[in-house]
Amino acid sequence: MLTVAHPEGAEPSPVDEVVLEVSYDDGASWQRVRDVRERDGGRYAARLDDRGAAGEFLSLRVTASDVEGNTVEQEIIRAYALR
Repeated sequence: MLTVAHPEGAEPSPVDEVVLEVSYDDGASWQRVRDVRERDGGRYAARLDDRGAAGEFLSLRVTASDVEGNTVEQEIIRAYALR
């Protein structure tokens, strides 16, 4: 589950697009997660493919944009270890 929101004090405008990507090689290459579903209150959910071997890591990158053209990208290398 991830939450997309404008910074505190900013004029909010509707979120237009949320893209979630995963990497199994510390960010050298990225694969788009196809099934990102909007929930309520700016929350989104997706099912990730934890296909890597135990002890390897999964990295995450999310890019969100609103109808005004504002964009934010956040990347977490080695977000969690695979079991």
